[in-house]
This record gives sequence, C-alpha cells and structure tokens, in this order.
Amino acid sequence: MGAQEARRLIEHFGVRGFKFHPPLQAFYPNDRSAYVLYEVIAEAGLPAMFHTGQVVLERACVVEEACISSTGTLCIWMMWRSTSRICRS
Repeated sequence: MGAQEARRLIEHFGVRGFKFHPPLQAFYPNDRSAYVLYEVIAEAGLPAMFHTGQVVLERACVVEEACISSTGTLCIWMMWRSTSRICRS
C-alpha cells in the first residue's frame, strides 16, 4: 500500500521527497516490510528524511541501519536540537 501510494504521489503530483517521523507514525525504519517503499523512493532518485524526535541514539541507529540496507536510498536523519546526518547506501 505505501509503495503504491508513493509511486502515485511521485507520478501524478510531482512529490520531490518523503519525510517520516517513526516515533509519531509508530513504525521502525529498519522493518524489512518498509523496504519496498524505500525502493520506490530510491528508483525515483528522491530523498527520504527521517525525523527521529528528541535525541535518542538508538532511534538514529535504526534509521542508519535502514539506510544502509536499502539499495540506493538517500537518507537524511534529523534529531531534535542536534545535527543532521545524510547517508546514501
């Protein structure tokens, strides 16, 4: 469902990137079921930004693991009152 919706948003509405807030959306970025969504984003050459909430290193590490594991995705993760990090798998 998420991958199909992302593809529709990209193709029909010109979406230029995706922002995720795992603590608020209640999901783990490194859950393999989300990887099909990341692949759609990567195929379109778009960034995926993950807002990790307040500074919690464990959350940031989970996002980084997802970025490293998903092929070609440009990931940006941000922590509240902290620096951002950009990585590409």
